Amino acid sequence: PVNAVYTPTAEEVAYARDLVAAFEQAVAEGKGAVAFQGRMIDVPVDEWAKDVLRRAACCRERDRQKREAVGRRT
Repeated sequence: PVNAVYTPTAEEVAYARDLVAAFEQAVAEGKGAVAFQGRMIDVPVDEWAKDVLRRAACCRERDRQKREAVGRRT
């Protein structure tokens, strides 16, 4: 239950992934900010999105470890 509260939803992960991609493209074009889905995205917002993606990856890995541990007990 605790992981469910802290694990980003699939929608949050998709949004963060798209946001990071949009910002990376903007930086490649020499821009420091870009409009994305009605918001202006800059470095702090990009870092927030990367944190969401890292948290999702950590939660997936921890869930995998727990499934593996349960499988060894049976």
